[in-house]
Amino acid sequence: MDPTAIQTSVEAFADFLLKYFVALAAVGALAMALIELWKKLTDSRTRFHARAVCLWINDSPEAFVGDPILPAEAAGKVSAQSAYRELIHLTTGSGLSAEAESVGGLLARNGQIAGLGRFDRRAEHALYALELGQMMGHLQDAADIALNNPQRYPSLYLFVVHGAEREDVAAWYAKADSPPNVADSTSRPEAKARADLYARLRQVVKRKLDAFQLFQGDIWVNRNQLAANLLGALVLFAALCWVHYGPGSPTPLRAGDLVLYIVISLLGGMLAPIAKDLVVVLRKVRQSG
Repeated sequence: MDPTAIQTSVEAFADFLLKYFVALAAVGALAMALIELWKKLTDSRTRFHARAVCLWINDSPEAFVGDPILPAEAAGKVSAQSAYRELIHLTTGSGLSAEAESVGGLLARNGQIAGLGRFDRRAEHALYALELGQMMGHLQDAADIALNNPQRYPSLYLFVVHGAEREDVAAWYAKADSPPNVADSTSRPEAKARADLYARLRQVVKRKLDAFQLFQGDIWVNRNQLAANLLGALVLFAALCWVHYGPGSPTPLRAGDLVLYIVISLLGGMLAPIAKDLVVVLRKVRQSG
C-alpha cells in the first residue's frame, strides 16, 4: 500500500470536510450573534440571576425557623423577606427599611421581572446584571458580613448557615459579638473552641455558595448551548431552502427534500458551535501535508 496515496486521500477528505465546516462556522457565528443580541435586548442575564437567587431563598423556608435557635425577640423577626432585604442591603447599599416593599416584591414574584425591566431599574438589578462569578463575589462578601454580625443580620445569617448543626448556629449567634480575651490564659481554650466553631460555620457557608454557583452556571451554559444548537439548525435550514427554493429556482418543493434538509439542519445545528475549532484542525491537516 502506497503511503503517498493514503496521505493524498486524507488531504482530499480534509478539503471536502473543510468546505462544509467553514459554512457551519459561519452559521454558528451568526447564531451566536443573534443570541447575544437577544440577551442584550431582553436583559436575560439579569432575569436569570434574579429568578435563581429568589428561588434559592424561597425554596428554603425551614431555614428561617428561628425558634429555638435564636432568642424569642429575634426569632419572630426572621423571614425570607428579611433575608432578601439584608442581602440586597449588603450587596448594593440600599436601605433596609426604605426599599423594603420594592425589594420584597421581586422576591414574592420568585424573581420574575415585569415588562422589559430596563425602564424600572432597581438596586438589585445592578447585582443581577453582573457575570455569575462577579455576582457570587458580592454574595460571598454579604454572607461573610452576616456570619460575622449575626445579631445585626439574623435572617441572612440563618439562611447562609442553614445545614449546619443547630447547636453551632445558636452558639455562634450568642458568642459572635463577645470575643474572649486571648491574653488571659484561662480564656485560650474558649478562644480555640470559638475559632473552631467559626471555621465549621464558614465551611458550610462556602459550600452553600459554591454549590449554588456550580448549579446555576451549569444551567446557564446548557441553556445557551441549546439555544445555539436550535438557532443554528434554523439558520441552516433557511439557508438550504433559500438555495434550492429561492427566487428564480426552477426546483419544485418536495416533501422528501424538506425531510432531508431538516435532518441535515439538526446535525449541522449541533456541530455549528464547534465548527470553528474543527476548521482550525482541518487546516492544520492540510498544512501538514
